[in-house]
Parts: sequence; C-alpha cells; structure tokens
Amino acid sequence: ADMQTESVETLLKTNIDPDAKLQAIDNGSTKMLLWTESDKDRAYINSSKLVYSVYDQASGAWSAPAAVHDDKTADYAPSVVSDKDNIYVAWQNMSQEFDNSATLQDVAKASTVCMSAWTGTKFADPVQVSEAGKMAAMPKVSLDDKGNPYVAYVQNADNNPLLHTGKNDIFYTVIKGGTEAQSLVLVSENAGFITSLAAAYNG
Repeated sequence: ADMQTESVETLLKTNIDPDAKLQAIDNGSTKMLLWTESDKDRAYINSSKLVYSVYDQASGAWSAPAAVHDDKTADYAPSVVSDKDNIYVAWQNMSQEFDNSATLQDVAKASTVCMSAWTGTKFADPVQVSEAGKMAAMPKVSLDDKGNPYVAYVQNADNNPLLHTGKNDIFYTVIKGGTEAQSLVLVSENAGFITSLAAAYNG
C-alpha cells in the first residue's frame, strides 16, 4: 500500500492481498489505515488478520502494521467510521480457530461480527455484536445522532457463506458508549439474496 502525505510517498507494505479491503480514516487528530493481510504463522484457514497503521505527524512515518485484535482467528470485511474524537472499526471475526479440514459451513457457523474502539494508543477489546452460532457477514458501522456507533450486518439461517440459500435477515445494534452492545433490532426479514450492505443514520 502506498500512502501519499504532504507530497512524500511512503511504501508501507508490499505484495498485499488483492482482497485486503483497505480502509483509510482521519478523525482530525489520527490518520489511520486498516486492511486484512495473511499471517504466515497461522494455518491458512485462520490466516486473514485485520491490521492497522497510524501516521506520525512529527516523524512523517507510518507505524508498523499491528493487529486490531490478535485472537489467532480469521478476520474479514472491515468497516470503519469516525467522529472528531473516536474511531470505530467493525469486522467479520471467526469465533474459533480451525484446522484445514474444516468445511465452509463449519467456518460460516463461527462467523461473528465484532466492533472495537480506538483508545488513542491501541484498539480496545472487541464487543461481539451478532448472535453466536449464526453466520453473520457484511458488517457496516455508522454513527447515530448521539454519536454512538451502530453496526448493521446480514445473518444467514443456513450458515451459507454465499448467502444464496436460507433466510437472509438484516440486523443492527447500537453500541452504547462504544463498549456496550444493546439489543439487536431486525431491520429486514428474509431480505433475499444480498450482494452488499450500507449503513447510514436517518433521524
């Protein structure tokens, strides 16, 4: 990933995954990049890891990539939002490690949605947003009118990672203060085949 800041181009990472889902965010005091990359110390099935890098204005350098939450399980599909004080990231997180004999449905059943808040020096322990044992995918994070983050996602009743069988429901929940998940709200039941999801507050 190349990042150009004040006409100085810095090479941060080479040979990144084409599906790295690079996200850039700036809340006025912190400039940050987030993406997924392969951790070669893990089994391939667990190797996708969500990492971040922070720009240091004084040195003009980006920090070495660090894990948002290194629980040794696979991470996918990050979504990030900020206000003038906070940065929140939501992502698809596997709830357990697997060996390479696991089936797609095994992995899908363990797919949860989590959210974490930036503390100023690192990301806080994540809050699990979705129900355990039900495949959650396509997380999107946004802010409500009180500045609380909320996360929307798709849940598939068949634990089908392609979402083309079983009932696809869309849920969201508010994370009060960025740390306490409130009750899930069903937005759309049996929404049909879903290819993408977006979230925005409309008061």
